Amino acid sequence: MDEPYIASKGATHMGNHFAQNQQPNDNSSYRGQRFRQEPQQGTTAPRTPSTYNGTNGRDQRNQSDATNANANSYYPSSEPQAWASTMASDASNQCINANRSSYIPQDYDPAYGLNNTPPKKRRGPLIAGIVIAIVLALVGGAAGAGFALLNEVKTVKNDALAIVDSASAIKDALKSGGGSDLETIASDIDTRASRMNETTHGPLWNLAALVPVYGQDVRTVQTVATSLDTLSGDVIVPLAASMQGLEGSSLLTDDGSINVDTLSALADTLTASKDTINRIADDIEALPAAHISQLQDALEKAKPLVATLNDGVNAAADVAPYLPQMLGANGQTRTYVIIAQNNSELRATGGFPGATGTLSVTNGKLELGEFQAITSFGGSEGGTIPVTDDELSLFGESITNTPQHMTANPDFPASGQHVHDLCAQRLGIQSDGVIALDPTFLQNLLALTGGTTLSDGTTIDQTNAARILLHDVYLRFDDPEMQDAYFAAAADAAADQIMGNLGSIDMGALIQTIKDSAKAGRLQVWMANEDEENAIKRLGFSGEISADPTSPELGVYIHDETWAKMGWYLSRATTVSDPVKNADGTTSYQVTTKLKNNITESEAAEIPPYIYGYSPLKRDQSDMAIKLFFYAPAGGNITNMQTDADFAPDSNLSESTYNGIQVSTCMIRLNAQQQATFTYTVTTSAEATEPLTIRTTPTSQAAAGWEKL
Repeated sequence: MDEPYIASKGATHMGNHFAQNQQPNDNSSYRGQRFRQEPQQGTTAPRTPSTYNGTNGRDQRNQSDATNANANSYYPSSEPQAWASTMASDASNQCINANRSSYIPQDYDPAYGLNNTPPKKRRGPLIAGIVIAIVLALVGGAAGAGFALLNEVKTVKNDALAIVDSASAIKDALKSGGGSDLETIASDIDTRASRMNETTHGPLWNLAALVPVYGQDVRTVQTVATSLDTLSGDVIVPLAASMQGLEGSSLLTDDGSINVDTLSALADTLTASKDTINRIADDIEALPAAHISQLQDALEKAKPLVATLNDGVNAAADVAPYLPQMLGANGQTRTYVIIAQNNSELRATGGFPGATGTLSVTNGKLELGEFQAITSFGGSEGGTIPVTDDELSLFGESITNTPQHMTANPDFPASGQHVHDLCAQRLGIQSDGVIALDPTFLQNLLALTGGTTLSDGTTIDQTNAARILLHDVYLRFDDPEMQDAYFAAAADAAADQIMGNLGSIDMGALIQTIKDSAKAGRLQVWMANEDEENAIKRLGFSGEISADPTSPELGVYIHDETWAKMGWYLSRATTVSDPVKNADGTTSYQVTTKLKNNITESEAAEIPPYIYGYSPLKRDQSDMAIKLFFYAPAGGNITNMQTDADFAPDSNLSESTYNGIQVSTCMIRLNAQQQATFTYTVTTSAEATEPLTIRTTPTSQAAAGWEKL
């Protein structure tokens, strides 16, 4: 009975020390803190480690050389159990040494200290108090207290490992859409995190936290435990509950409807969780380097993971509130224009807008309208739409009145607006947004839903959709109107197959396909509502030209001037060297862009005019004429451009700007099997914090099977 009494007394003494000198920062909004009540006089004052900053009343004082000597006697062990045993043993030895009479010099005077000189600081009582407390708790309790601490260390370690495994299980459940599994996993995490938090704030851990040097590592474990407890209770458990409906069978029904109520609940939970995860991320990032190597390794892995989680929750919380209204929540109907882009006749955004359809959404129920050929818009005489001076300079007057050129601008927020305006002007469609996609995106979706059969008996699926829509149709039909009609019918059938089978496909695979396609420029979205457009940008679906100098992006875009479908035969590649840091803080890259016409002379002799084209720029049937746009990164520039390309007549490298960004342009021609190479220097802004990335016009070279350049 004496041992528990002594340990309790030591804990009370230490608690009062914190109460009188410096209470850790209060963070009462943390659900995970079970120890933040204010103590009554004469009772233990528990710590609040979740926001503990590593500085207590003892650490604020200047430590004497003797304190440093004591601190240096502790060395990390490879295992927490071994370290705890060493800590107890060392504390015992120091207590014995401190009581040896030989330790006290003969000329010591209690009133003036050593050598009868007044002391600068009173260090002795502080050190003695720490040593006595540790001895009472760990040594005075013989082996019992130390054994208990070792058992607690093992329990905490096992719970931490189990939580890591559960985090992987959450990722798998999200990929598969297993909403019911999430609650079970979240409950297990919450139980273990709560136990970790309670255990690491018990008397033995609080005493161990006072040990010089390595006590900081104990406090780090306490902060992590509290953060995990808060994360599980305030974020993971509520999110799991709100995501119960996020299973393929309930989020996406067999008729193609989306469960808007579930998305609304998820949006509310994400918004409520945002502040909590931000605080936790700040606490984890502020943790000091650990003295124990195993703990330091864990911190180096945990900090970027928590930061990534924080960024993900913030992005989701910014986007999620707008998803229900974009899906027609509360009985409203949203209408979106869908543009099917043809990569065989390239436009900077992806391709010729060969077919146009509509998608209506009411309370999550999706209805797809029929696709129309581009000819339904009429010609250039049908009226103009507003464009900027930069657009007129770069793309010409045709961008104002020619439907075939409404996707000439690679900045899709502008091109989406042009499509919206032309559809309203020429077709009477009042839309809430525009969705641009290409046959490769449709082919990737058909890999999830299965193929479909057209009215003529042709089957299109994940193996051939892009080839049929981008090449075979033009060999099969001579009449351009029949070609465009077939393209529209095939796109319509593929879209019907996809929309009708959304409820049966793998949720994780669908999300990944959408993300990959948006990154490649094969799926782009513009919204008329400014807040919704900002949400689309956060998702990475907007296809905008980056104006952020901290995240530099080089743009290489292609516009066909052959008046044909020769884009099927084009391949291109852009490579970037290692960066070179300049004296002014900017960074330079050596860049090479290659383009090749892969058609052979014999193939060119066999293809119909609709494929090889009618442009007066052509020298023979195999020739292709293309206009190139090189967009410098925001705040940067392109210099030293050299090329072996054959320029079209009256064309050479020229300079222009787009929204303050430097643009280099030229028009070149490529005969059968001819290749052109451009080499140039790209210099990014001194503000750049990330490496240079490349954004380019998506082509059909993968579907055609051309070798990489």
